[in-house]
Amino acid sequence: MSQEEMMLEVCLLSSSISILQQCSTPIYSEALSRLYRFACDSIFEIKVAGKFTADLVRAAIKVRPEIAVKKFIPGLCEKIIQRTTSEDLSQEEHLDNEFLWNLLLLSQAVRCDGSCLVPFKEVLTKVLQLTLHLKCKDAQEWSGTLLRYLLKSLSSIYALDFRCTVTDWDLPLTEYLPIREWGKSGDLFNLGMKWHVPSKEEKAFVEHLLNTFLLTELKRTRSHCDGNSVMTREELLQCIRIVSHCLVGTGACLPHWTRFESVSLIESLVELRRYGNTASCDDDEITLEGENVRVLVSSFMRPLLAHMLLSSEDDTKTLVEIIKVYKLVMYYHGSLKDEFEGRWKNRHSIKHFMENKLQKKKTHIRALLVDRTQLQHELRTVNQAPKVFTVLHRDLFLDLHHLAVSRYMEVRKVAQGALSTGFQMFAYSYRMILDDTIKYLKDDPSIEPHQFKGALYVILGENKRSLVSKRSWEVMNKLWPALVETKHCEKPSVLKVYDEIIDRVDRNIETTELSLTVSDSAVNAAKEIWTNGSLPKPSLPSATNGELETGRAVERERNADNISAYLELVNKLVSSAESGSLGWRFHQVSLEMLTLLIRYDIRFPSSAVRLFVTNMVNSSINVRKICTAGLSAILKLQKRKHKLVEIDPYAVSGAPRPLHSNDIHPGDDRPDNRWLHYRQDGFPKDEEQWNKTVFVEKTHWGYYCWPTKMMVYAPSSEQPPLGRSFEELLDDEKPIYEAFTSKEFVDQLIKFLSLEENKGKDHFHEKNFVLFKGLFRNFDDTVLPCLAPHIERLVADTSHETHETSQRCAAEIISGLIRGSKHWTYTKVVSLWKWLMPLMKIVITNFTVESIADWGTCLATASENRDPLKISPLLELLMDNPLNGDGGSFGDSSRMYLLQGLISQQEWRLPSVLHRLYNYILIHLRHPYKAVRDRLGSTIVSLFLYDINLPNGSPTLSPRRVMFIEHILPLLEPLKDSLVAEAGRNNEAGAVAPDPQRATEGAEVPMEHAPSTEDSSEAMTMKNKENSNNSNDIDSAENSEWKSNINLCKTVLKTLQGIYTRMFQAGMPEMLKLLPVICLLESETKDPELTRECLVTLGCMSQSQMTPELILPTLETIEEVSRLNSWHARVAVLGYLQVMVFNNLFLLQSEAIASRIRGTVVNLMCDEQLEVRELSGVTLGGLLHCGYLKIDDQLMNQFKQLSSTRIKKRSRDEMVPIELMIKRHAGVIGLSACILAFPYQVPDFMPQLLMLISAHLNDPPPIQATVKKTLTSFKRTHLDSWHDHKQKFTDDQLVVLTELLVSPNYYA
Repeated sequence: MSQEEMMLEVCLLSSSISILQQCSTPIYSEALSRLYRFACDSIFEIKVAGKFTADLVRAAIKVRPEIAVKKFIPGLCEKIIQRTTSEDLSQEEHLDNEFLWNLLLLSQAVRCDGSCLVPFKEVLTKVLQLTLHLKCKDAQEWSGTLLRYLLKSLSSIYALDFRCTVTDWDLPLTEYLPIREWGKSGDLFNLGMKWHVPSKEEKAFVEHLLNTFLLTELKRTRSHCDGNSVMTREELLQCIRIVSHCLVGTGACLPHWTRFESVSLIESLVELRRYGNTASCDDDEITLEGENVRVLVSSFMRPLLAHMLLSSEDDTKTLVEIIKVYKLVMYYHGSLKDEFEGRWKNRHSIKHFMENKLQKKKTHIRALLVDRTQLQHELRTVNQAPKVFTVLHRDLFLDLHHLAVSRYMEVRKVAQGALSTGFQMFAYSYRMILDDTIKYLKDDPSIEPHQFKGALYVILGENKRSLVSKRSWEVMNKLWPALVETKHCEKPSVLKVYDEIIDRVDRNIETTELSLTVSDSAVNAAKEIWTNGSLPKPSLPSATNGELETGRAVERERNADNISAYLELVNKLVSSAESGSLGWRFHQVSLEMLTLLIRYDIRFPSSAVRLFVTNMVNSSINVRKICTAGLSAILKLQKRKHKLVEIDPYAVSGAPRPLHSNDIHPGDDRPDNRWLHYRQDGFPKDEEQWNKTVFVEKTHWGYYCWPTKMMVYAPSSEQPPLGRSFEELLDDEKPIYEAFTSKEFVDQLIKFLSLEENKGKDHFHEKNFVLFKGLFRNFDDTVLPCLAPHIERLVADTSHETHETSQRCAAEIISGLIRGSKHWTYTKVVSLWKWLMPLMKIVITNFTVESIADWGTCLATASENRDPLKISPLLELLMDNPLNGDGGSFGDSSRMYLLQGLISQQEWRLPSVLHRLYNYILIHLRHPYKAVRDRLGSTIVSLFLYDINLPNGSPTLSPRRVMFIEHILPLLEPLKDSLVAEAGRNNEAGAVAPDPQRATEGAEVPMEHAPSTEDSSEAMTMKNKENSNNSNDIDSAENSEWKSNINLCKTVLKTLQGIYTRMFQAGMPEMLKLLPVICLLESETKDPELTRECLVTLGCMSQSQMTPELILPTLETIEEVSRLNSWHARVAVLGYLQVMVFNNLFLLQSEAIASRIRGTVVNLMCDEQLEVRELSGVTLGGLLHCGYLKIDDQLMNQFKQLSSTRIKKRSRDEMVPIELMIKRHAGVIGLSACILAFPYQVPDFMPQLLMLISAHLNDPPPIQATVKKTLTSFKRTHLDSWHDHKQKFTDDQLVVLTELLVSPNYYA
């Protein structure tokens, strides 16, 4: 069946059961009779329709088996027996649908209460005897299904009643009304569970079936092996399938074997056992000939498997069935874990869909609670099997392992799955087949490819459970070298599984302990369990002192063995990698495995360190990356222990210690943390002053509070020496020292590090930075002489082909050098900066578009977690006139970018530097280049990041936004005045000589003010002559000043965008003073960039979260802008207002605020400019639609009054007065906003509004256009549900609307 048909089958079955189990007896009987007539009188195809019908029969019988079984089973059995006895069907390969139909229905009819099937013991047995060995495959399938479900119904424990209530449905309605149970939750503590528990009669029936069919088939396999009665492959396959059906049907009542000796898989002083649980009600075992059924089946299957492997190894179908029998014998006890987990997840999804979230937890319908109880029982059956690995388990595992490396993929796959399941069930059972698996990995010509591939899949495992990631040094010591030294194979399928194994190693490996010691306190705590009288009491006696001493001895021995195994594993992998016999893939794998063995609790062997160092200059880039990462980790573990001393920050600062923690005010302006601020002259002058200076590297210390115990590094004079001679180094440090003091090695390494990997995509490599940081941290400046010439060469490289990679490599080394010099002595630090500063001057002149990002990362990384005094030379270098013009706009913006990255890492500790930079930037706010202005805006925001108001906090010493606003407002005032004046002149000019579009909108032009064309031409000619001499000079000066002011505005706009998007507290009242200027500039058509920046800034400002203190200043500023002469500003502020309200909706719920906002919008509806009126209508509609504003009588009456403004009729040549036109249009726009605010509804007031607005359809423009647009939008949004909406209109109103909304048809 298809996926859709399978889903339909599940839905049909569950729905049928749900309906039938809620029926009273009369209703059920009638439904059963109809179903019986349909099922027995009809015959359909059995693949889909047959299964659906069988599911209906199953549902009916499951609900009330005591009634339905008597109706179905006798008739179906009679038809089958009659057909098989009257005709010889045993050799028929294809049987008619009638026979298969009856057999299919019967196989589902037995899935009910087993006690109701006992009376039909003889007839069911006879049907099975007649049909199990038919040659027709469909008949075999359904007959085997019948046997399986019959045994399952008889031998399993399962719930019977899934109804929504335990009350009898047949009670009179006067006593019980069933409808009151609808949706009622079940009582968790009084479920009234009804269980099927196998009775003695049912168990006797099961034993009869097993003796009749299982034992017979097992004896047939013995005869087949002995050659007494040889079966064909089809007969043998059906024989094994019958055995499988019997085991599946009786798995819940077949006990596990206990008479076999257990196998010790791992040494332990205590017994390794798991506690089982009870999943049955009695101890009566079902046996065959007095033998455990599982043992008996195993004793027949193992010889059969051996016979088949010798005589018919290519019979894959039978081998697969034998593997399934093995799985059933060892693992199956009524339910498999995977099947149970699937049902568990399905039940959770059903519970989620059917839960009532208005009630408390566990208030589900009874059917769900019963199903949960059933699943709990299944969980017990899954875990009831004893997890003791016996000799029989070992033999079965070895058989499965032999099949897991079979020649045939179908057999291998199933056997590998069976082994994987066994590894999960029996702890450490994988050790039984580990050695046999590893032998197939050897490079031996006698090992065939299918064995090699099968061994790899056994190691891979299933569901992220792989042998290669086991937490055992013994296993890793055997398996990892074998994987590295395995034979090479180029088959894609083999390479794929090999890569998956290595990926499992990388992803799933867990740190395995080398030394595990149980402390004396843990032992004493365990002893108290026996002495403190707590419950439950231990079932075993407490350990004696002798046992404890033995345990400690074993513990020490195990730890020593682990260390020995670890070192042996490392040496094996190193030997394999150095042998030269490995292919490139296996050589890379060996290095990857070694990187996983780098540990913090043991020194890495020097041979492995040398291997990593040597392969740092390997020709393979992947190998170099692996070795770089590995060597970086080794250097971090080799880091010398530096002495820490405790300090009192209050004693250092000389400030009194506060009495209470609440007395500490967060911020950077406190007497106790000012000593952490950077001072321009604070860099130590000599070594004595250097050692006395307290360096605090953590930038977050001191801002909010101080650590309880503040530990800082002791002076460098008290630290262990870093610049050691070769003889003073440890064995694992010497290979690194030798390599990086070798000119040949360093030359080759730098050559590889400066190669291009991905053109156009290479960036600063953090792993390379970590490597060089570790080198300079561990070996001081002893490795610098070999690297210094390369650094100088790379920094100075300006060639077109190599400058990008060269400078990136130099940036990685320099950042590592600055960070690695953390614990250098004063003399070496001074020498470092003396050598490095000239190079940095070259850097800030030689960087390019491709390399600037790498240098920015370099300086930001170098400054991270460093005391600002230690990087003082670099900081002062970048602060020295960064906008000097060298390199043009790119040079200026890049130097500012480097400086911004450097100071950002220092956070709050540079207030003096921030003020110096702030004052420097103020001079260059009018910079002519866009790239520089954008960078200045971003940098200014970085200066303001610490201008935040914390609870109980102190004001910052860093630059503040108020200072910036107060500085630029006077500078922007002339620009604002000129814009307002220009807008006023435009308005006056528009009043005297309106454009044609405005005239068509109804503007009246007084005829006495209209100059003639002739007079106008003469005046213009004279004016041009008068101004022809000095116009160029004036225009040039004005343009220069205008451009300067516009550049200032662009810088300010970029700053505002950063403030509103990057800062924690963006809004403040002073910043609102810039809103009028932004609204005025938003319509500047001469500069598209300025227009775009204004729009972005308005968007950022409107979307910011407001505080209650900002509400009134914001509203006042909006009202101020709405009164400006520029209609473009009024349009801009309407967009700002709408977005601002939507983003702060819950903060603006005050009725006074809402009334004020409504007044502003309504006033703008009466604006003289058409665009302002239209946008105010859109804004009002949005505020009404979101529910912020309400439509009340006052608002409606105001719009009705405006829309009813009378326009006096004049002659056709005269124009309508503009004042009256504006009022009438404002009223229509208001009514339109009320209509469009409900696009998918028809409130009670809407029909009247539509009638009012339709009366203006013939008004002059632009009223007419507004009405048409409103009616068109109403028709579009209400069309889908018009059959419901039209009920709100009267007949007369519908007639009017039809005439307005329906276009007339014209016929010739």
